[in-house]
Amino acid sequence: MTRAMADRTTCHMMRKWLRHSHAYGEATLIKCPSNRELVPRIVNRVGKEYNDFCIVVGEPKIGEGTWVGYFTLLDGSGGLEIGKHCSIASGVHIYTHDSVRWTTQGLEKDHEGYTHLDRAPVRIGDNVFIGANTVVCKGVVIEDKSVVGAGSVVTEGTRIRSGQIWGGSPARPIGRLKTRRAPHHHIPPSV
Repeated sequence: MTRAMADRTTCHMMRKWLRHSHAYGEATLIKCPSNRELVPRIVNRVGKEYNDFCIVVGEPKIGEGTWVGYFTLLDGSGGLEIGKHCSIASGVHIYTHDSVRWTTQGLEKDHEGYTHLDRAPVRIGDNVFIGANTVVCKGVVIEDKSVVGAGSVVTEGTRIRSGQIWGGSPARPIGRLKTRRAPHHHIPPSV
């Protein structure tokens, strides 16, 4: 296969993917390298605080000082809010939609309004840690200062209360954060 043939195949696949996808991300048009034809390119909106290896869909609200790890998926299409000073570890997927009803009921795909998808917002409070490779399903609320252990699956509609530690698949409460008093540093009076 020549380079031009490969480029045309890639351009065709990109057009087909965009036409049949959920229109994730933001589409812009770029020129195909082989024939200069305009084709869609999906723009991964990641800021300086994030990295080039995560996918951000829609318009999630992400608080100041929040870390988003490599190979994460943040689906803001159904409404996603992540508070300040959170750590979203590598490989975490946070979904605000699913296609279960469309799949199981054999519904027609709505390529314009996406009404075949069910959506529910996800709310994550301040100072939350979500461990590597965790999946957070639509409709989840994680309150401030909580922990979700690595590899967990937080199922639809779950509410994790402030200070709780959850883990497992499906995730369930496994502990509470211990409150620590801030260390007291004695500063001697100036002489």
